Amino acid sequence: MTLKDYLSIAKRWWWLVVVGCLLAGSSAYVLTSRMTPIYSARATVLVNQVQSPNATTYQDILGSQSLTKTYASLATSNINLQRALDQLDDPTLDLESLRDQVSATDVMDTQLIHITAEDVSPERAAELANAVAGAFPGYIRDAQIAGSDNDTVANTIFVAEKATIPS
Repeated sequence: MTLKDYLSIAKRWWWLVVVGCLLAGSSAYVLTSRMTPIYSARATVLVNQVQSPNATTYQDILGSQSLTKTYASLATSNINLQRALDQLDDPTLDLESLRDQVSATDVMDTQLIHITAEDVSPERAAELANAVAGAFPGYIRDAQIAGSDNDTVANTIFVAEKATIPS
């Protein structure tokens, strides 16, 4: 077959290509327009481990970075999620559904943890992310104090950035 033969075939069946593109495009439009939008909101938590309160060392930063992996898992633990539920005071929300809506990931080579919540309501997504992030520093502080005789904590954790309502 030559190029002329291929062009002849394409000329004869061009309408099939156009119909296929129109059918695929309209199907995609109909399917996506019927989908319920899911909004995602993200709060950021900073982990800071300091051995000496007078000066932060390189070891402190490395220690904080390694702690973020552990703390990211603890952020979505049952205890922290229950604390967030108690703050929210929403009878329609239970521990299992909150666990399905919230995730926490450590940001590689940083001291940051991103807590992300997803919901069909943008306001509720931000509210859930902020509740879980807001409960987390207290959970870690209580866990550190639980095994010691004094009230000193080795790690400070705070919400570095609250979740905003997604658009």
